Amino acid sequence: MSSSTCGEIAAVLDGLDGEAERLCELSFEASTTAELLGVIDRVERIVRKLAVPGHAVINQLALAATNAELCGTLGQALSNRLRINKSDANQRITQTAAANATG
Repeated sequence: MSSSTCGEIAAVLDGLDGEAERLCELSFEASTTAELLGVIDRVERIVRKLAVPGHAVINQLALAATNAELCGTLGQALSNRLRINKSDANQRITQTAAANATG
């Protein structure tokens, strides 16, 4: 797999962001129970797929970024940038390492 450019990555993220906005604007009131279960199943599959590039980014940061670039540790940088607590940030790093070990 070749390296993607920042432009390619930004374009895909812009598209995902736009589609997520559209999904959030929808009303599900007219859907049947079976349809709603199908929707939640698809949403869950998408969320799980999106963990893969998230792991790849965290892995690349762990490999290449210095503490000076991160203004601290990777856990601190993720905590600050993602506005999550440090424990959750460290859990993401641990999950990424586990995914790399099994993948």
